[in-house]
Amino acid sequence: MLFNVGALAWSVTWIGIVLYVVSFISWLHVLRLMPVTQAYCLISVVHVLVPAAAWLFLLESISLSRAAGIALVLGGILLVGAPLTQKP
Repeated sequence: MLFNVGALAWSVTWIGIVLYVVSFISWLHVLRLMPVTQAYCLISVVHVLVPAAAWLFLLESISLSRAAGIALVLGGILLVGAPLTQKP
């Protein structure tokens, strides 16, 4: 069988589909509020939030090299998200 149609009967599948649609609508709203170059770079916040949540909720350890990488990503997010100053 090419597709597992039985998965569509599972409520968790539909919850995932609805959340994906909500995520897409949220992304479109963000694109109305800020330039795509800034918005796309800010997606990298996932690389900070996922390890932090794994550490907090799943008690996973974060190695020193991974923590350094997370810090670099966070620094890049802060640089991209910072407002640009214009010279008169």
